[in-house]
Amino acid sequence: MLTNLTLKTGTLTDNYQAQKRMQMPNWETVMRRFIVALLFSTFFTTPASADFSDAMSAFEAGRYVTAAREFRRLAQQGDADAQFMLGYAYALGEGVLQDYVQAHMWFNLAAAAGKSEARGSRSGVERKMTPLQIAEAQRLAREWRPTTPAEAPRTTEIARAKPE
Repeated sequence: MLTNLTLKTGTLTDNYQAQKRMQMPNWETVMRRFIVALLFSTFFTTPASADFSDAMSAFEAGRYVTAAREFRRLAQQGDADAQFMLGYAYALGEGVLQDYVQAHMWFNLAAAAGKSEARGSRSGVERKMTPLQIAEAQRLAREWRPTTPAEAPRTTEIARAKPE
């Protein structure tokens, strides 16, 4: 009789443990899923830092149109460094037509994302703008939303100011 009780208790315990395993994955399962996700993201996505580095190299080499195109693509995805550099390009008219409203907007977005030097650049551009232009730049920054890499355009307007 005691043997039957032990068997029934063991069966109940086994069933309980099986149900518990089905409800909550163990740490090995979680780690496997994490590693698969990490490998997938490593091999099937392009690192933004490499793109930014390429854009900076183009800018430093004087290939401003190419640099502005890449900065725009990254900036539209929310990259604060690219937002700052795109604001800089608009402020100087390097690779794009000079546009203080656009420069202010991109500096504003970069500053909001924590890029401290963007605040000073935004203030410098503000000194060259009318109150109406500042209001327009602030409105554009408020309405701006990041895009996904698939949505970001690959081309931008051709700068007429300075050819490469």
